[in-house]
Amino acid sequence: MASDSKDKTDEFIESTGAKYAYAYGTGKLFKDVGATGYPLILLVDSGGTILFQGDASKLDESLIAKAVETALTVPLYEWPDDLRKAASSLRKGDLGRALTEVEDAGETHAKIAGSLQGMIEGRLTAVRRAADAGDWLAVKTLGDALTGAIEGRPEVDVVEALLARLKEDDAKDILKAQEQIAKIFERDIKAKQFETLQKKIDRIAEDFPAESVVRRDAEHAHKRLREICGKT
Repeated sequence: MASDSKDKTDEFIESTGAKYAYAYGTGKLFKDVGATGYPLILLVDSGGTILFQGDASKLDESLIAKAVETALTVPLYEWPDDLRKAASSLRKGDLGRALTEVEDAGETHAKIAGSLQGMIEGRLTAVRRAADAGDWLAVKTLGDALTGAIEGRPEVDVVEALLARLKEDDAKDILKAQEQIAKIFERDIKAKQFETLQKKIDRIAEDFPAESVVRRDAEHAHKRLREICGKT
C-alpha cells in the first residue's frame, strides 16, 4: 500500500513497464486492519488470509513462499479469451464454478485447472489446520467462505464435516469468546476508550488457559488497540 496518487502510480507503471496487478481502494481495508500510516505491507495468501502486516524489513521470505503456495500460476489478466466466463466466475468468488468451466474448456487449459484445484486444496488445508489448532473462529470464517465458493464440488463434504465440529461444547465456548473480541473492532474506537476496552479484552480471555487461541487473540487485540489509540 502506498500514498501516491492514481495519476502518479499509473505514470510509474507505464514508464517502468512494471508487470504486476494493482488496484485502488477507498481506504476501507486500511481502516479494517487498524493501520495508522504508510508505508504498510500486507501479505495476503490465496485464500484471503492476512499472513503479515507491518514493516517490509521484518517480512520473512519463508512467509512469502507460504503465501504463494496455492496462488494462481497464470494471472487472470493473462487468461485466454475462451476462459472469459471462468475468469468472471473466479472474480465473483465462485471458485468451484470457475474450475468446472475451465475443465469443460478442454485439456489445453490443464495448467490453469490444476492451479484452481490447488487453490481449493490450499483453502481446505487452512480450514483443517485451524480445526487442529482449535481456532474455531478461523474454522467458521474460512469454512463458511469456502463452502460458498465451491458449492457443488466434492470437497464441500469435507468442509461441512469440519464446520460441524463448531457444535461441540469446547468449540462453542472458544468461538463465542473469539467473536466477542473480534466484535470490539467492528465500531470506530476512540482513544478515551483504551483502558475500558483493555479490561474488556482481559475479562473475555481470563478463564482460558495460556495456550488457548483466545489468549492469542486477546494478545493481538491489545496490540491492535494500542495502535488504534496511539499507545505504541
